[in-house]
Amino acid sequence: PAMRVTREALQSLQVAKVFENHTGNADINTVTFSFDGSRLVTSGDDDTINIYDCASGTHRRTLYSKKYGCSLVRCTHADNAILHASTRENDTIRYLSIHDNKYLRYFPGHKKKVTALCMSPVNDMFLSGSLDETLRVWDLRSTNCQGVLHAHGAVVAAFDPQAMVFAAGIGTGSIKLYDARQYEKGPFDTFRIPPFSRAPLSGLTFSDDGKHLVVGAKDGSVVVLDAFSGDKKFDKPAVDKVAALDGSGADFTPGGEYVCNCATTQLTIWDVQGAAAAVLSARESVIGLVRFNPRYMMAASAHKALALWVPTLDPES
Repeated sequence: PAMRVTREALQSLQVAKVFENHTGNADINTVTFSFDGSRLVTSGDDDTINIYDCASGTHRRTLYSKKYGCSLVRCTHADNAILHASTRENDTIRYLSIHDNKYLRYFPGHKKKVTALCMSPVNDMFLSGSLDETLRVWDLRSTNCQGVLHAHGAVVAAFDPQAMVFAAGIGTGSIKLYDARQYEKGPFDTFRIPPFSRAPLSGLTFSDDGKHLVVGAKDGSVVVLDAFSGDKKFDKPAVDKVAALDGSGADFTPGGEYVCNCATTQLTIWDVQGAAAAVLSARESVIGLVRFNPRYMMAASAHKALALWVPTLDPES
């Protein structure tokens, strides 16, 4: 039976498995789930990409990107292909076949480090943001950039659940909302982010219901906003937090009713009003980021090792 995302279920989450497939004491810089929740993919500073099966909780494959490095790995809608940013040689985005570890396509254009990579939840459109102060719009089927938006600041970005709207977080202070079909007309709304950190923005994520945004800063602080008005719901400062690796360390639970952030050896979960729901301790010494499976009651946290969290609560209860 399906398990509802409740306080009791979240409080029962425990580390079920720990994987140490990234070697040489390397940081895991990205954790991402496929859209159907069946696969989990990580990239690391050891220039490897690791793929895991969520149903069996097993490691399936290691891919190597020694020449270009890898970060911001993203699942696409194809079961056998992923997208990732480069960490050396240049700032080209790469489309990789996981079937034979060969590149299917390259997406050149950014002149500085790519800081955001976001796949549309419904089609082959994707966004990339960079320290070159541009947000680029792409289609997986073409190496040509579909559009460039000049941001006047470092950019992070996210699609809403229907991919009708995308949000761009600029520098430290504003979020611009664009119609994904008419982005060239400019933002249809802009709101200032209430002060919550002096650090630059590191990531933003829409909740599954599209009602809220969680915005992260590089020091680990987070703020949750109403996605329609920009009003602050709550913010939480960084507490003994390692530097956020892939965007913010925070994520929404499936359904969007709760948000989770990590601080050193703990996961802390709040409801979207800011009330504490659970504080969970990890086995590994440090957690740099956390992601929730979009379809199943499973979370993944990572820093040097990857930990999978599952509930101990009986679904029938």
